[in-house]
Amino acid sequence: MTVAPSTIKAFAGYSFTIDTSTIIPSGGMLTLQFPSDVVLPANPSCVFQFGFTGVPSCSANNNLLKIVGGFPSLNGIRFRINNVQNPGSALNLQGFAFKFYSSTASTTPIDSSLSSSGFFFQYTTDTLLSGDAMASSWVVGDYSTWTLKITPKNQIPAGGIVKFFMPKWIDSTLHSITPLSMLPSGSNTCTAGTGLTASSISCTFTRDPSPTAIDYLTINNAFSSAVPGNNYFEIKIANFRNMPTTRPYTNFEIWTYDANGYGIDNLKAIEVGMTTPATLPSTMASVIIEAPTTVDALTTYLFQIFVQNPIPMGGTIRIRIPQTIGAT
Repeated sequence: MTVAPSTIKAFAGYSFTIDTSTIIPSGGMLTLQFPSDVVLPANPSCVFQFGFTGVPSCSANNNLLKIVGGFPSLNGIRFRINNVQNPGSALNLQGFAFKFYSSTASTTPIDSSLSSSGFFFQYTTDTLLSGDAMASSWVVGDYSTWTLKITPKNQIPAGGIVKFFMPKWIDSTLHSITPLSMLPSGSNTCTAGTGLTASSISCTFTRDPSPTAIDYLTINNAFSSAVPGNNYFEIKIANFRNMPTTRPYTNFEIWTYDANGYGIDNLKAIEVGMTTPATLPSTMASVIIEAPTTVDALTTYLFQIFVQNPIPMGGTIRIRIPQTIGAT
């Protein structure tokens, strides 16, 4: 079986190639059961491509497709049903099953699917209409509240889940042996923003120890009722540490799921960049003048700097010296 397109909620063409183990006689019938998550049109449009000896007819009732006529068939058949609506989440869906009968009146199949539970198909997620992450402070290294701004394309059912994937706080470009994360592991504080009414959102941060992997935040209990597609909402994440440089990070992702964890929409390659370098407090930088300290004397200035954000390998420190002091 092939489905095109395989995206959730799309109206798709379902193509089937069936090799029969027995000869289907003239006057025979094929039934094809579709799972309940798929919506089969009441008046299906069937295209018969191979193996039929006449012009069959097809009809549907309660997600059961019936094909009558076009038999006998000796070497198998191929056909397509158009305008079937895919399920609302990216299920690995089981339950497609076929049976052949010798006549429309027969109740005993002469051939059927190898498994009584039918066969599977894996659907694919759709794309969010919009998704972004905004910080309450755009200062490098600050701890701030980040707001996820999301407009789903498809409905998120009650009990649905949002996951926010993020890169390491210190990544390979900073040559850190042990990458740090943007959130502390375990339970974190999330709250509902515009478009949501949930009173108690829970969110759990998962840190992947691999330096090349991304971490993610799982947000539960945000949807006490379904959120229709094209409805904007916000989720706020507290205690989020801004990136350590003004270099934009481009591999944030937002995914939505149903209550069972099957994907619905996603948006990848979201770019977030800090705009303002951090300012060192006066207590973290000092100048020590070594002897002699007399006017116009040549001496050595010692600059002591305690950084609050890492300086990458190959980075520079720029010190501006007052014009009244000469430097060689």
